[in-house]
Amino acid sequence: MNLPELKSLLIVVFEDLDPSNFQNVIIAILAIFIPFALVFLSGILNSKQKRNDFQKLVLNDEVFKTKTTFLIAISSLIFFSFFTGTELTTIKKIFCLLVLFLVIYFFWIALKNILKFSKGDSSDFEISYLKSLTLSKFLKERNKKEVKTMHVAWSSFWAEKLIKNERDYTNIFILHIDKAFDYKVRPEFIIQIAETYQNNLKDRDLFSMGHLVLPKVLQWNNSFINWDLKCREEYKQKKEKKKHLITKAFGLINCITRKNNEDLFFHNWTYFQRIFLVNLVEVLIKFQNGSYQLFRKFEEHINNLKKEVDEEYDKKIIRQKLQIIEHVFYDFMISVFNNYDKRTFGYLTFKNDLPADWKISSINTENFFSHLMLKNFLEWSQSKNFIKNDDSGRDEKLTDIINGVFENVDSELFSVFLILYSSNSVKSVIVSQPNFRVRGSRIAGYVGEDIESQLAELNESKREETITIIIKYFARYWHVLQASQSDLSEEDLFNWMDYSRGVRKEVINEIRKKNLKKLKEEINSSEIISISEQSEYFQSRRNLLIELIDRLISSC
Repeated sequence: MNLPELKSLLIVVFEDLDPSNFQNVIIAILAIFIPFALVFLSGILNSKQKRNDFQKLVLNDEVFKTKTTFLIAISSLIFFSFFTGTELTTIKKIFCLLVLFLVIYFFWIALKNILKFSKGDSSDFEISYLKSLTLSKFLKERNKKEVKTMHVAWSSFWAEKLIKNERDYTNIFILHIDKAFDYKVRPEFIIQIAETYQNNLKDRDLFSMGHLVLPKVLQWNNSFINWDLKCREEYKQKKEKKKHLITKAFGLINCITRKNNEDLFFHNWTYFQRIFLVNLVEVLIKFQNGSYQLFRKFEEHINNLKKEVDEEYDKKIIRQKLQIIEHVFYDFMISVFNNYDKRTFGYLTFKNDLPADWKISSINTENFFSHLMLKNFLEWSQSKNFIKNDDSGRDEKLTDIINGVFENVDSELFSVFLILYSSNSVKSVIVSQPNFRVRGSRIAGYVGEDIESQLAELNESKREETITIIIKYFARYWHVLQASQSDLSEEDLFNWMDYSRGVRKEVINEIRKKNLKKLKEEINSSEIISISEQSEYFQSRRNLLIELIDRLISSC
């Protein structure tokens, strides 16, 4: 068919065409589309699923595209009203027909989306909707509305356990909070978003929680801490600058300063550390793979913080950062201790997963974290009873944690010491049974004929390890190894500032020996001896106590 013939055919086809009739087509499509959409909406509204609110948002914005659909429908009706009559040129009629095809195509795509969503294939729509929720760097008022939408969407979304892989959703959730920090969205708004996940931890994917969320929670906590410090410093500087202004005389200075430093008065800066992190620990610690993720990610974070301290020269900043490390380490470890569950965790898992640098041993005496570990263990164990009160079994939780934290200690000497430390009573050590058990080590590999000498060598090394741990770690906490000004002679007190470090150490060691000898005198008192003679067990306990004190005296 040549061009003139095609032109003649088009003239015949479009001769009686009135584009204004296309409005009826649009109305007919809407008459089908709207009831169809209402059926889906009513189904969701009548459903008892916790994710209803999220599904309504997804249907509205991604599947139905309600706003776009409304605008296209109204615009097309108005558009075709300007093209009325059969007298229009063929070109205009063809143009109107193309517009109609585009409108029909849009509604066809929307209908396909509805059918796809109805079959349960909703992840693409959900991800697309969540990605569409964005914050602005400059429009703070818009951010308030967007945060509310995010809060509703994520609250509803996290309310139920996902069957499919939720890593894609988790990454979007993390991105939202990262952007909130980048754009300095108010702290309470950030927490509102974070709480949607934290309130539903038990239904979350453990892999995503350990590998994706945990490192970010630690990072967000650090950001909150730095934000808090910065706000306080700015407040202090502004207060210093304004203290000479005349506004102070009128009592306006506090109002101005407070208005310019609203974040300073936010009282939940520790949310990520004391709530989110603690709840993460509670969930992950009860699963073996989760515990490995938990310790490795936290170890990496805490080592990075310590590295920053080591590279810092400002003493004030060093003190601040060390306090930050101590606080976050405390909240982490206390939560680990509190939520340890032998049934799901296991002693060997705890012992193997706990970072080697954190364990209390002779090779870690110069390690900052091993001393933090002891401090946290002693604080946690204050509520624990180291002495058995009845015939029931030992405290297995206390047993597993002691054996995981303290490396290569002698089972007998260390048990005696812990009871002496906790009870501060020689009599209790002798007459009581420990509520825990320090497990002994086995000789690995081929033993041969010299097993007795190998066992003796192993036992001696474990006894030396025990004494080293007591001297190097417990000197700050056990009153017997402490030295105060009242323990110094007048000469030592007068010359103390002139003493070298070595001389001071000698003086302190003499005080320790003096205290230990007093303790030994109590052990050898007639009362303790008479008690020990009542049974072989009591006598063996007294002998262990004497050996412990003698070894400590010789090590001072």
